[in-house]
Amino acid sequence: MDEGWTGYAPSAGLEALREALAEWLNERYGLDVKPGEVAVTAGAKAAIFAALACLIDEGDEVIVPDPCYPSYDDMIKFLGGVPRPVRLREEDGWALRVEDVEAAISPRTRAILLNFPHNPTGSMLSGRRLMELLELAEKRGLAVISDEVYEFFVYEGRHVSSLSHPDWRGFVAYVNSFSKTFSMTGWRLGFLVASEKLASKAAAVANVTYSCVPPFVQLAGVAAIENWREWVRELAKVFRERRDVMVEELGKVPGVRLVKPRGAFYAFPNVSELMDALGYSSPEQLSRDLLRETGVLVLSGTSFPFEAGRGWEPPPKAVLRPL
Repeated sequence: MDEGWTGYAPSAGLEALREALAEWLNERYGLDVKPGEVAVTAGAKAAIFAALACLIDEGDEVIVPDPCYPSYDDMIKFLGGVPRPVRLREEDGWALRVEDVEAAISPRTRAILLNFPHNPTGSMLSGRRLMELLELAEKRGLAVISDEVYEFFVYEGRHVSSLSHPDWRGFVAYVNSFSKTFSMTGWRLGFLVASEKLASKAAAVANVTYSCVPPFVQLAGVAAIENWREWVRELAKVFRERRDVMVEELGKVPGVRLVKPRGAFYAFPNVSELMDALGYSSPEQLSRDLLRETGVLVLSGTSFPFEAGRGWEPPPKAVLRPL
C-alpha cells in the first residue's frame, strides 16, 4: 500500500498473480494452465457466482449435493436457476453416487456443482469416482463447477482435482480461495480456472459488479504462494489433530453417530438418537441449549438447504489460533 498499489486493477486480476497461480497449479498437479485461463475473484463465492452467471439462464437446473454450502442454493435461485439436490448418504460416508447424479439430470440441467473435500460433512471423492462424474458430465454436455477450497485439508487419502481430467477446458470451472489454504478470510481473494473464454466472461462479471480485487490484496496472494511450503502443510497437520480430538470426544457421547470426516474443517454427527433420549423435538432447540448452557456453538443440520441435514448437528469450524 505504501508503494501505491491502491488503485484499480484489471478485472481479471494482476498478471503477476495469474502467472503465480498458473505456475502453482502446474507444479502441484502436472498441468499446463495458462495465465489467461485464470480469473482472480473476490473470494471463492465471487468465482462460483461468476461461473453460474456465465453458464445458466432462468429455469436452468444445477445439480448440487445435499447437504451443501447454503450459498450454492441462494446463488442459483438468485440467477433464476433451479437447484436439483442429490442426496449424500451417511451409509456411503457422504460420498456422491454417480448413479444418483445421472438420475437427477433432466433436459433443463446445465451444470453440476461439486465440493470435495465437502462442506459440511468432510467427505471426499475418490479419484475414480470423480473421473466417472466428470466423464458423465462431458458425455451429457454439462458444465462442472468444482469448489476445491479445502484441497490442502485432507487427512486420509489424497485429493484429486477436477483439473486432472485431460479435457477439463471443455467443461470444467475450478474454484479455489486463499481464505482456507492461507487463512486469508477477510482479504476476499479467490480465483477461477477455466477455458480462456469462460475466464474472460468471469472477468466481465467482475467488471460490472465489484470492478476488481484490490491490487495490494493480490500482491499479498503472490507472497503467500511464494512461501506456501513453509507453513501450509504444518497448518493441515494442526487441523488433522483437531479433527482427531473432535472425533474422539464425540465418540464418547451416547446417542451420537459420526462418519469420520476425511477432509475440510467439519464433522457432521447424527444426533437423532440423542435428541430422542433427551426429549428434543428439533435440532434447533438442542443448538440453542448447547450455546446457553455450555457456551458451545454448533450449527443445526437444518440450517442447510434441502433435506439431508435433518437430524444432524455439525460442530463448529476448528478455530485457527497461532501455531
